[in-house]
Amino acid sequence: MNSLPNDHDFVAKAYASPQFTDRDPPRDFRDEAAAISLKLVADSFGRPSAELGQSLCLPVENPSDLRGVKWSLLFRLVFGIGGIAAGGILAMVFEKFPAGFQRYETPALVLAGIFSIGGICLLISSAGAARSFSRRRLGERYEAVWALGSPIKPLGVSVEDADTFSKMKLVPEDLAWIGFDLSRRMLLIEGLRYRYLIHSADVINIEQVAGPTATGVAITYFVGSASLRIALQYDSVKHELRRQTIGAKHDPLLKPITDTLVEPATLV
Repeated sequence: MNSLPNDHDFVAKAYASPQFTDRDPPRDFRDEAAAISLKLVADSFGRPSAELGQSLCLPVENPSDLRGVKWSLLFRLVFGIGGIAAGGILAMVFEKFPAGFQRYETPALVLAGIFSIGGICLLISSAGAARSFSRRRLGERYEAVWALGSPIKPLGVSVEDADTFSKMKLVPEDLAWIGFDLSRRMLLIEGLRYRYLIHSADVINIEQVAGPTATGVAITYFVGSASLRIALQYDSVKHELRRQTIGAKHDPLLKPITDTLVEPATLV
């Protein structure tokens, strides 16, 4: 399996420099790991970060991109819920119409159905829209994920603070594409705001976690002397249908992540 090409590896200039302001900005859960990662890259004398053999969390600041996703998701959420509610209200109002208005039954039901189905489609399409948006914005970094040549295809995921994953959030902390490098036992996660490199030797724990509406996979790993705990969520309509109907228990990300990061047991 080929290693990442050098032209797909983004060193110092691709990462955000610290911004100093009169007020300290709100602290991000990745700040300590990011500071250590930047120092490790700066001390590497230009070596590609993927070849350092160390887990990293490198800032690639694109706050405007994440704001664009926020408004798109809010639009889909508001109009999706609004469409479903409007369809239900139309159906209830029609039931109270006098008998003389029954000739409007079919048009009213069709209109209610259009509102409801449109609302459902907007909500279901949110995950796909977010993945498409992040793929376009990542550009060459998206290509770097595919350049791993892994038999496990890259997946579009959201990245969260695992400690707050159980809380309802309109927009995730990051949108990313995850690549599985089986030969080096490494995950490459290219996000809009951060680039995450996770080597199996630095992994402390991998576990499935439950959120307010879906499950995810939490990975705790060392970045230098700091530990970072992130939760990855892959929105899959197929998995949600299985979870709600036949009770599928395992998150779809759990197996490819453990297959990549957990060394197979050695037979004695």
